[in-house]
Amino acid sequence: INDHTVIENTGNREIIVHRHKTALSRYALSQPVQLLLRYELLQEGGSFFDYGCGRGDDVSSLTSAGFEAKGWDPHYAAENGLNSSQVVNLGFVLNVIENVSERVTALKSAWALTKGVLVVSVMTPSSASIVNAKPHLDGFLTNIGTFQKYFTQEQLRDYLRTHTNEDPVAVAPGIFFVFRDELLKQEYLIRRYERRMVVGVNVKGTRQRSEGKVRINKLDRALPILQHLAQEFLRAGRVLHPDEIPPEISQSLKSENISIKVASHYCLDELCDKDVLTSI
Repeated sequence: INDHTVIENTGNREIIVHRHKTALSRYALSQPVQLLLRYELLQEGGSFFDYGCGRGDDVSSLTSAGFEAKGWDPHYAAENGLNSSQVVNLGFVLNVIENVSERVTALKSAWALTKGVLVVSVMTPSSASIVNAKPHLDGFLTNIGTFQKYFTQEQLRDYLRTHTNEDPVAVAPGIFFVFRDELLKQEYLIRRYERRMVVGVNVKGTRQRSEGKVRINKLDRALPILQHLAQEFLRAGRVLHPDEIPPEISQSLKSENISIKVASHYCLDELCDKDVLTSI
């Protein structure tokens, strides 16, 4: 999977898609990795591989905390090998690949490396996400030369089922677990349906924050988390009380130093379609 692709459009003009520009600098674990830890699918002693690790912040944070973690990325870590692991993360990768066949290849490659569970996360659609984007193929081109394919929850479930021949389990908006180990899947479902308390996440990010970050940068960096919160608002048809917000979302906001109040206002102003919310 290349880090960028040159595409010929109908006007004979070259469009260069810079996939690597979508990689975030993370100051805390990504939401998919936090969910693996909370549901005890990623434990010390188990192996973790990040397929499309970007700048590698999840890998470095887990390694610093004593986990066996490795990653590969076509731009930032192309020299690394591909490792079969108990847990494989395909985090926000499928949504930045504009080539349909390469997108399938990425999923199948990550799945082939999975011994226990594959966690797949993508961007979910919102009106704010596409306001300055141009339609292209089955997604959108952004003003910084990146591509985004937005999956609904149903589209992602069907996509994963088609290409892994397994029934994926929805964990959060845009995030699914796909189990290769059936016993591991049953143990997870039992814990989930027994409503056992999920464990706390104590792994801290290793990247140091720069001084003077402005508020909008903080919110932009946390956009995937905020999109998930906005979808929870739309599901309920109202703003949620802090106690109603799923713990993985509230903890992710806390790790990004964003208050529930600020996050809620941003979701209402920027991410929730007011007509849809009123209709619900």
